[in-house]
Amino acid sequence: MATLGATQITDSSGQALVRSSGSLINVSTLVYTPQVSISPAGDATLFSVTYNKILSSSASDLVIKLDCRGCGPYSGVCGTYLSVAGVRNYSYSYLYSNGSEMTMLHGIANWTGVAAGNNTITVGWYAYTGGTGEAPFSILNPNAGQTDSRFRDQDSTITVWEYKI
Repeated sequence: MATLGATQITDSSGQALVRSSGSLINVSTLVYTPQVSISPAGDATLFSVTYNKILSSSASDLVIKLDCRGCGPYSGVCGTYLSVAGVRNYSYSYLYSNGSEMTMLHGIANWTGVAAGNNTITVGWYAYTGGTGEAPFSILNPNAGQTDSRFRDQDSTITVWEYKI
């Protein structure tokens, strides 16, 4: 039987199995569940989670997918991003709606040069105008008890694939 150790996969005798470039090292789904009212700002955080990267920056890269739910229209465009260890990527965006229906903030991107160990992953926005009255929506993770009974309980997920380079 093979087992996954902190830095390597081993066979039943403890011998390290060699993984080729592109091999999957780890998959993690990080879930953020609280409903949060969003305050407009010019540069703000929706939420943060922590991912423990197994291999060094020269040994593996990450693919990170975001699925985030909100409701209540606010700004048409406000520069949403995902950051890892303080480095922002603006490939994560949302479709603006002028109604009260669900707004999805989502995206997927490849991340290189991320160090091993605990890394903070942050979802946020930065207003392109530099103004302070911006937000992608009014409520993060709407739920039936506090927002609109049609929404049920919503949460936001970040899926991280770590692969060998």
